[in-house]
Amino acid sequence: MQIDFEDILAGSIARMMLVSLFLVSGIWLGSAIGGFAVVVAEGGIFDVLDPSLVFLSPLLLINLWIVLNGFFLVGMLIWIFVADGLGYLSWGILVGVESLFVMLGFSFGYGVGFSSPANMVIAWGLWLVLLA
Repeated sequence: MQIDFEDILAGSIARMMLVSLFLVSGIWLGSAIGGFAVVVAEGGIFDVLDPSLVFLSPLLLINLWIVLNGFFLVGMLIWIFVADGLGYLSWGILVGVESLFVMLGFSFGYGVGFSSPANMVIAWGLWLVLLA
């Protein structure tokens, strides 16, 4: 019996691609959920075809909470590789926490924020509904 290096290499490359798509989709959807809640609470209209709201939503994660978010993403990466956590639970945790970091950035960050406390309550309520 001979070792098939091509099969081993193809399996490794496919696993790396799968993990990359898993992380990118979780980060993108989580930031889109948080961004949607913020835009709607501030009275804006969320247009699905607007690339600045949909495709650039991961830029909302660049806020005061970026260091803690980095630690979380490293922990998720370790969990995915070590515990083989490519399931619904790990993806749901990734989406939920990434959207939480967007909401925390707008609520308790510096420089940006909600125009009134009522808008903040609306945004957090909408965020909870979207995550449910």
